[in-house]
Amino acid sequence: MFRIEGIAKTPGIAIAVAAVIDVIRGVNSVDPEILEKGMGSLRSQIASTDYPDIIIACDSLAVGLSTQLPGLSTAGIAAESDTDAPSLLSSVPCVIGISDLLTCVGKGDLIIIDGNEGVVYVDPDSQTLTHYQQLLGVYGPTKRIQIDDLTSPVLTGSGEMVLVYSAVQTSEDLSACTLDCPDGFLMLQRTIVPLPYSEVLSKAAGRPTWITLEKVTPGFLESVEIYAAPGQVTAVFDPAGFDKGLIDITLATAASAGFRTGDYEIPWVSTGITTSGPELLENFEVSHVLLMGGEWEDAIPEISRVSVALHGKSADRVMVYLGDRLDLIPLAVESGFRCISVNAGLARGAKEQIKSLG
Repeated sequence: MFRIEGIAKTPGIAIAVAAVIDVIRGVNSVDPEILEKGMGSLRSQIASTDYPDIIIACDSLAVGLSTQLPGLSTAGIAAESDTDAPSLLSSVPCVIGISDLLTCVGKGDLIIIDGNEGVVYVDPDSQTLTHYQQLLGVYGPTKRIQIDDLTSPVLTGSGEMVLVYSAVQTSEDLSACTLDCPDGFLMLQRTIVPLPYSEVLSKAAGRPTWITLEKVTPGFLESVEIYAAPGQVTAVFDPAGFDKGLIDITLATAASAGFRTGDYEIPWVSTGITTSGPELLENFEVSHVLLMGGEWEDAIPEISRVSVALHGKSADRVMVYLGDRLDLIPLAVESGFRCISVNAGLARGAKEQIKSLG
């Protein structure tokens, strides 16, 4: 157990597993198992008030206060910096000015924040843990950070959850997502100089990401290994060249021969196909399908036909790309789609529309 004294910034007590975030890598420094727990919350469609608690352990208080991990609730913040960050106010127990905090926190460590006394316990012993659990029982749980309800997946009026993805092709698209609130990203590689995988995955910060691929490359695998949580990435291929067995072999071969040995594990990547023909949803035995469509002014009959093909498929694994056509959202939801992608910067508007559907 480490008992570290700091400066009490916001009173209260919090007990949770630590999510480590540093200035250089941001949320990409968080343990992938923690990010996967958040993804599990989103997939389970639980209410945001029931998201698992984490405590953010960070070197910069400003980074800790401005970070929200998908599917997780911030119960407290511990920071190495002693800056008050007056423009960002903490609504959860917070202790700052903790020297060498990140060197004391390991993977899966439980942390206790005592914002009343300005003390943080890392990997507390049973006596300390029991003491603070009893204090929580007396004073009740502390307030958790509340976020914009559009930051989480939204529900229709009838209670159906619909995931909204942002389609990105350029750096400008990624910048447009900064103030938007997509549940995930769709990386389309249609430009002469495509975005680096690392740039998209670092921006995704744990959110599910679909990437259109012609083939598996070492650069793709390396970016997934460094920046993605297990199961976060889905690679979708043109059906003309899709061979699930061959792709799996390529993944394994490229991983083992490419860059790491020893305890290196093959990145956990889901695979699927892209198609403009709804009938392929029935003909291909794949877990994920991206319906690209043709010219979207002709998409209404195409989306309507897919409602039959969706039968028996997991709706959150069949995505329809609508581009700028937010007016097609009601039809897509009515046809059974629960995973919709729109162009960058339009996710917030798409979610507002979905919330208004009966």
